[in-house]
Amino acid sequence: MGCYVDGKNYEVWSASKLRNAIAQRRRVAPPITITMSSSCPALSGEATIVVKNISSRSISGKLHFSVKERHVPLVWANLTEAECCNRMMLPDYNGESVTLGVGESKTFTRSFSLKSSWNKEQCRVLSFFQKADKEIVEGCRIKVNEGTPIVDDAQTKYNKLNIVTNKKSFKILSDYSGDCAISFLDLQGRTIKHFTSLKTNNWIAIPKGLHSGIYCIRANIDNRTYVQKLNLLN
Repeated sequence: MGCYVDGKNYEVWSASKLRNAIAQRRRVAPPITITMSSSCPALSGEATIVVKNISSRSISGKLHFSVKERHVPLVWANLTEAECCNRMMLPDYNGESVTLGVGESKTFTRSFSLKSSWNKEQCRVLSFFQKADKEIVEGCRIKVNEGTPIVDDAQTKYNKLNIVTNKKSFKILSDYSGDCAISFLDLQGRTIKHFTSLKTNNWIAIPKGLHSGIYCIRANIDNRTYVQKLNLLN
């Protein structure tokens, strides 16, 4: 098991060796620059990427583009979220072959579509340039609406969610007033109890058969998913 920096394998548990390799690489100026802009007023967007060779020799490699979502609700191994999820790569995971002469710049566009279940405010577009030896020489990451005002659509609403409980009942506190689906899960992500339709901001009886312990509650509200831990004391 190892960690690769610029195509070289460093053992994960050799922390000092890995830190030195990263520090040394950061002192090397990149041969190219990447600038990006993106507009995504609803769920469909388009990003523009400008790549420029600022070195004294030509350079070839592949330009990669991806859409990522941060802080994705997830119940797994005592976690309630994944720090980052790669949602797509365009045109595909192979990237696009690019050759740049000295001082040359090229412009690329990428059209992308978000799903309504993704948290748009946590989505980012990312572009990076990778040489044939797998070294990534430069990258850029921005919001999907970088430079464009965020539209107050369904993706920006209902950000407040909290779950409170006592020994006999629980309540979903939310700025969304309506029905939602609620699941009780163990810390391995297995569903213990599921409610297809519950009202937010109302006290609800805790399902019978749940013993004292730590659970996760997953709430699906208006095409958005939230996960929160619950310490249940019967």
